[in-house]
Amino acid sequence: MRLDKFVNKKELRIKVKNLLDEKSEYISNNHEKLSLNLVHLIQDIVSTKFNGCDLTIGGYSPIQKEPIWFRSFKGTEGNFSLVHMHEEIKLSFHPIEFEELVAKKEKLSLSEKLLEKKVSPDLILIPGLAFTRKLERLGRGKAYYDSFLKSYKGIKIGLFFDLQEVEDVYSENHDEKLDYIVTNKEIIRGI
Repeated sequence: MRLDKFVNKKELRIKVKNLLDEKSEYISNNHEKLSLNLVHLIQDIVSTKFNGCDLTIGGYSPIQKEPIWFRSFKGTEGNFSLVHMHEEIKLSFHPIEFEELVAKKEKLSLSEKLLEKKVSPDLILIPGLAFTRKLERLGRGKAYYDSFLKSYKGIKIGLFFDLQEVEDVYSENHDEKLDYIVTNKEIIRGI
């Protein structure tokens, strides 16, 4: 099914959600491949942009067929944080131990105690519904990430399955581009 012949964001969101529902088995079989590609990209970023120093990764809790980004991270060095979405359309990131990520599987959440400490990640992982080769992203429509990205100075990595690629996401002025896109098949580099 081609997803590039739609007229607006609303229609595209519906079509992508339906496609993801139809491709549940494909998605389940490709989390590890996507996660492994992400591990390779992060290793490259650490060696080339951070001189081998640890960095803080800002992750998300996968929902509704989003990539389980940490599947191939076993034994990976680094500092991890998890995004928290506030009601007033704000994001904050909070430190979390990798063992907690692994133990919780797909259902990540932050306790009140973890919410007390905030961090500013060196790079953030961003889910979405669709992407273009021009590093554009279609989100779920609430603008949480776009609002945060306006002032974010770190590295922005979008995570998608290859079947979420489209020709146009109908970008608007408030939509922020990504620096990289990682799929189960490739890494698309913008910087």
